[in-house]
Amino acid sequence: MTNVLKFWLDIGVDGFRVDAINHLFEDPSFADNPPNREIYDPMDYSHFDTIYSKDLPKSYQQVYDWRKYLDSYAEEHGTDTKVLLTEAYTNITNTMKWQMSEDGTQKGAHFSFNFNLIMELKTLPDELNAADVKATIDEWLEHLPDGVPPNWVLGNHDRPRVASRFGVDLVDNMNILVQTLPGVAVTYYGEEIGMEDFRGISWEDTQDPQACGSNETVYQLYTRDPVRTPMQWDDTQNAGFSTNPSPWLPVHPDYVQNNLAQQKVAETSTYKLFLDLVKLRIDHALEYGDFKSEALSNGVYAYSRNMEGHESLVVALNFASTEATVDLTPVLLENSHSEGLVELATTKSIHKRDDVVNLRTLTLQQYDGVILRVNSSAATIFISSFALLLVVLKTLLY
Repeated sequence: MTNVLKFWLDIGVDGFRVDAINHLFEDPSFADNPPNREIYDPMDYSHFDTIYSKDLPKSYQQVYDWRKYLDSYAEEHGTDTKVLLTEAYTNITNTMKWQMSEDGTQKGAHFSFNFNLIMELKTLPDELNAADVKATIDEWLEHLPDGVPPNWVLGNHDRPRVASRFGVDLVDNMNILVQTLPGVAVTYYGEEIGMEDFRGISWEDTQDPQACGSNETVYQLYTRDPVRTPMQWDDTQNAGFSTNPSPWLPVHPDYVQNNLAQQKVAETSTYKLFLDLVKLRIDHALEYGDFKSEALSNGVYAYSRNMEGHESLVVALNFASTEATVDLTPVLLENSHSEGLVELATTKSIHKRDDVVNLRTLTLQQYDGVILRVNSSAATIFISSFALLLVVLKTLLY
């Protein structure tokens, strides 16, 4: 397998994503996994306790060996880091082991996909709860081995899309969340324009083996095709994805109203917000700042990203269908100013860029979200001192 890595590395690839890594090795005796409940369902993989076919020690060791090889290859050839990403549906303890051995002596993947935001949060028809969001994020950070960056995955090819899980109105908030938390942001195609699942795919058009192995009556319970429909580029044939009359999967019918081309020319859109979020990620507070969070009400989750000598960024997201007024003091630095400047906001927000808001009485309408730029006394002193230094230098030079 190392020879396969070397083949692609010699061609010039930057790294590898390894899918379903926890199924890499099985017990050499091919022992049967024992059932974990009495009622047998042949269509339910989770019916079995997969102690002989999943998360085996040999699989972890293989990842540690790959990481060692990739690091040595990059050093030997003088290249940038060769990245290793792994994907595994498993518990949080096992997931952390894909990134670092339990004794801390062997590095694994640069990161293993964090599916907590996909698997742990309430979905429609239930309403997101700020305390649950905080607990889900804190759990990952608390388990993370030293030196391994956090990562946040909103969606993938296995689970319903953000707009279908949480509702169209929360797409902007969820994009803000993932792009401003500490670490790596992972975005599944289409989430940047708020694509939805297409549950109208017929049995005849179904391609997912997981569904095709069932039957016409129950296939909708197993199919993942609705989250894999073609990217909606524009309002032309097949949403601009293909000129073939019949692409691999049918296009979601809403592509005429919801597509990238339309969102590019709109005054405000989920896509334009997404672009602004990506650009904001180079801000010192997001790139290097610490993280402080609180559930300020049933629906409002807030956090700050702070770096000494720089302005802080404060994020407040209302996941509820009701308006809320909150005091952001619990997530502010002690010497923060009482006002903040709106840096970005959701497309339907009552707040606009450069608005000045009171940090003690911030009102958020239903599903509203904002990113605020906040000065602290230390940052103000630093900026003022730097400005004074420039004036002095200019006087001396000219």
